[in-house]
Amino acid sequence: MFVIKSWEELSKEELYAVLELRQRVFVVEQCCPFIDNDGLDQQSLHVWKQSKEGDVIAYGRIVPPGTEFKELSIGRLVTHPNERGKGIGRELVNFVLEEAFRWKGRQPVRITAQWYLRDFYSSFGFEVDGKEFMLDHIPHQEMIRKP
Repeated sequence: MFVIKSWEELSKEELYAVLELRQRVFVVEQCCPFIDNDGLDQQSLHVWKQSKEGDVIAYGRIVPPGTEFKELSIGRLVTHPNERGKGIGRELVNFVLEEAFRWKGRQPVRITAQWYLRDFYSSFGFEVDGKEFMLDHIPHQEMIRKP
């Protein structure tokens, strides 16, 4: 089951669970010390998939246009390590895109993708836009999906 909430709607427990998953993967698993609290969560919609037991097993956020980029953006897309290989990441991206368009209308979507995931995002219609760059010691690539 997917859950969609604004910053104001998040409970303390939900926020804790979401941040725990983001830190588990982006900081610990990827050995990348960085400040995850980037000031964008407060303006974003938060989307996650829960297990039958209520655990957060996948997460993404939708960032409104004019906040991170001039375009609508999705990011912090993550699947719990124990849930990978089940198609949940693909399901998450499709759902997050649908919700982004429902919230802000069909328009271009810009992402900052980890370099090794370019082909994955290309399968959703994202195209490389700009040069590869390092972000928190990990190669990244901006990509855009046009409506």
